[in-house]
Amino acid sequence: MNAVFAAVSIGLGLAYLALAVIAVVEVGQARRTRGVSRFGLAYVGMALSCGPHHLIHGAEALQGFNANWPMVASVFLGLPAGVIFVGLRIEAMAGGRGDRHIHGTPALLMLGALAFCFVAGMLVTVAAADFGGGRGPSLLAVAPNLFVTVTYSIVGILLLRTQTLRRVALEGWSLSGLSLGAIFPSCALMHLVYALSAKGDLTICPVDVFGVPASAHFLWVVHRLYRQSMVDWNRRPIVGAPGRAPRAAPWAHRGDPLEELLAAAATPEPV
Repeated sequence: MNAVFAAVSIGLGLAYLALAVIAVVEVGQARRTRGVSRFGLAYVGMALSCGPHHLIHGAEALQGFNANWPMVASVFLGLPAGVIFVGLRIEAMAGGRGDRHIHGTPALLMLGALAFCFVAGMLVTVAAADFGGGRGPSLLAVAPNLFVTVTYSIVGILLLRTQTLRRVALEGWSLSGLSLGAIFPSCALMHLVYALSAKGDLTICPVDVFGVPASAHFLWVVHRLYRQSMVDWNRRPIVGAPGRAPRAAPWAHRGDPLEELLAAAATPEPV
């Protein structure tokens, strides 16, 4: 079990670091025409806290840390969304579509959401039943993970609610938007299960402490964009007439509260 947990954790850690690199590249490309993206920087901070978190988990598992089965299952539960989103962002950077349109609401999509809620409840229940067993849980190991659980849960609600609101207008769903929205509930679940399973292990504590302000800042930026109370690079005027974006954003449609959060800057055309 340890070898499997280590492999999946390291894979997730590398995926988050890849997202951080992608975000840095896109922010850098848009900086001269649109300014620095607050969302992009907040996203980088989030990814840089989650990536090392999972890498350290993987390294500890290779060194003999015994991961219980709720921890292993929660990591597997969050893997598909992360792989899909990273794959789409890499495709977009290479000049590809970067998204897929899901027509209507497939039964598989609804069953997947229900299955996630059921499995998440089961994993939390099992982890909570063993909370504090053996070595006493450390506040420094538990508190940061509980905080991140709350912040990422709210972020997930905002992102998935946006997808739900735009479903009628688009007659379907954005695979990129759904996968990004699904990352945060699954990430919140992983942090909650770890918080309930932590028994005095402080090795990962510095990374988790860094995740507290990173997740809080990310939630603040997402909420302000959701409420349309922040002017980020995607809403700033530029010199000349903006051309068509090189690829569709996960939320690219008029009136969406999170419109173009991850889109590259539009290329200005000569006046």
